[in-house]
Amino acid sequence: MEDLARATRLSSVMLSISYAVNCNVSPIVYAFKNCFDNALNATVSELNFKTIVDGLGVVLYQYPFNVPAYYALILRSLTILEDLALYADPDFKVLAASYPYFAKRLLTDPNPYLRDALIELVFKDGKFRQATKKIADAKLAKDFQAVLKEFQKAQRLATEREAAYAPFISQAVLPQRKISLGLQMGYSICGCWAANSFPTLYYVTIPSLCFLNGISLFPEITNPWFVPFAYVVVAAYSCSLVESLQCGDTAVEWWNTQRMWLFRRITSYLLATIDTICRMLGVTESGFTLTAKVTDPQALERYKKGIMLFGSFSTMFVIITTVALLNLACMMLGVAKVLLCKGAVSLGAMFVQTVLCALIVAINFPVYEAMFVRKDSGRLPASVSVVSLCIVLPFCILLPTKL
Repeated sequence: MEDLARATRLSSVMLSISYAVNCNVSPIVYAFKNCFDNALNATVSELNFKTIVDGLGVVLYQYPFNVPAYYALILRSLTILEDLALYADPDFKVLAASYPYFAKRLLTDPNPYLRDALIELVFKDGKFRQATKKIADAKLAKDFQAVLKEFQKAQRLATEREAAYAPFISQAVLPQRKISLGLQMGYSICGCWAANSFPTLYYVTIPSLCFLNGISLFPEITNPWFVPFAYVVVAAYSCSLVESLQCGDTAVEWWNTQRMWLFRRITSYLLATIDTICRMLGVTESGFTLTAKVTDPQALERYKKGIMLFGSFSTMFVIITTVALLNLACMMLGVAKVLLCKGAVSLGAMFVQTVLCALIVAINFPVYEAMFVRKDSGRLPASVSVVSLCIVLPFCILLPTKL
C-alpha cells in the first residue's frame, strides 16, 4: 500500500512538471510501482542505477512522456559514469558511494521538497526512526541549524572525501587509475563533446564566407592533395551511414541525425562551453529555460511526422537561423559572382567549399521551411528571422569587398 502511494505521488509530480501530456494517471501509477518495487525493497549497497534507469525507460516508452533534454542528459551521464566505476571495481555501487553526499544535501538544502523528504525520513508511522530523533526534535524546536552544525562536524571526515556532485568518481575512478589508456581515450570523447562546438562553428561559417569572397581554403580537384581531404570526408560519412543502416535506420533518419548533430554542436554545446568558461572566470552564469512541451494534439501530430517545432524566441534558434541564412546567402551570391565574373571553370578551385556550403544549405531545409513557408504555430517567429537577418546582412554587404 505504501509503495502504491509513492507511485501515485511520483506520477502526479511527473505530470505537474510537464513531463507528460494530459492523460489518465491510473495505469502510470502501477507502471511506476512495478518499476520501483525492487529498488524500494533493496538496500543502498544493492542498488544499481542502470537497472533503475532501464526500468524507467520502459515506462517512458510505453506512456506519452516528454522528458526534457536536460534531465535525459543527467540520466545518461550518470549511467556512463557508473559504467566507468564498474569497470574499475565490479563491486562498486553508485548509490552506496554517493550516500554521504545525498545525506548532506538532505540535511542542508533549504528546498521545501527536501525538507519534506527529511521529515518523512525522520518519522515513520508516527514514530522516530533510529538515532535521528535529536535532529527531528531540533527541527520542531526551530533549532535545526545548531544541531546541523554538530552533525556536520561529526561527519566532516567522511564528507570531505566526497566530490561536490559526483562523489563516486573521485573514490572509484580517479584515485585507482585502473582503466587502460585505450579505454580512457575512448571515453574522453564524452568530455570533448562541448569543445567540438568551436571547430564545427568554424566549418559552417568561415569556408562559406571565404567562398563568397573568392578565397580558396582547400586544394583544387586536379591537385593530388585533394585526395586526402576527399577520402576523410567520404570514408567518415560512409561508415556512419552504413552503421546507421545496420542498426535498422533509414537513410532519411541518418540524414536527420546529421542535422541534429549539427544543431547541438552550434547551440547547446557552444552555449554550455561559454557558460562553463564564464563560471570559471567568476562571471555571472547564463540562464537556462526549457522549451515548451508538446501539449496540444496538432503539435504532437507534427512531432510524430518528424516536423521540427520552433514556435518561440530562443538564443539557440537565433544561432541556427543565422547559420542557415548565412550559408544560403553565401551560396547564392558566391555562385552568381563566380559565374558572372570568372565563369564556371573557376568553380573547380573552390569545389570543396561549394559542396560544403551546398550541404549546409540542404541540411537546413527545415529551417528555411519554418521561416518562409510554414504558417502553423511551430514556425520560426518573425523576431528570430529579423535578428538573424540583421546579423547576416553586414557580412554579405561589407565582407565581399575585403575579408
